[in-house]
Amino acid sequence: MTQANLEAALGWLEAQGMAKVGVMGWCFGGAWTLEAALFAPDKVDAAVIYYGRLITDPHALEALQAPVLGIFGDLDQGIPLDSVRAFEAALKELGKPADIRIYEGADHAFANPSGTRYKADAAEDAWARTLTFFATHLGR
Repeated sequence: MTQANLEAALGWLEAQGMAKVGVMGWCFGGAWTLEAALFAPDKVDAAVIYYGRLITDPHALEALQAPVLGIFGDLDQGIPLDSVRAFEAALKELGKPADIRIYEGADHAFANPSGTRYKADAAEDAWARTLTFFATHLGR
């Protein structure tokens, strides 16, 4: 995804009369979820990141306005726990609304039911939290 694609997608949603926009993604898409929320802070109203690459520099996160739900596994070697904790600390330092969930015994891609690392209990809880988060921040 490029910023031009993001601009086009957000412009299209705005033209359709969307009052609020939520973004979410898994892995690479999770990283782009955060990028989208930072690139268009006035157009993204909620962001859900499933084990995506994170930005931990508080200065780089200053533009963030959307509340964030972060879903991570403590066994994920690609998105290490230290990185998740640094992201959480940076958001807290900046006073950004965030709910960071770390699932014990869960690896990268634990929410993919067709994958070998699927962890049903964590995936089901994460999905329920995702739906509640979007309902809270985007409405119905």
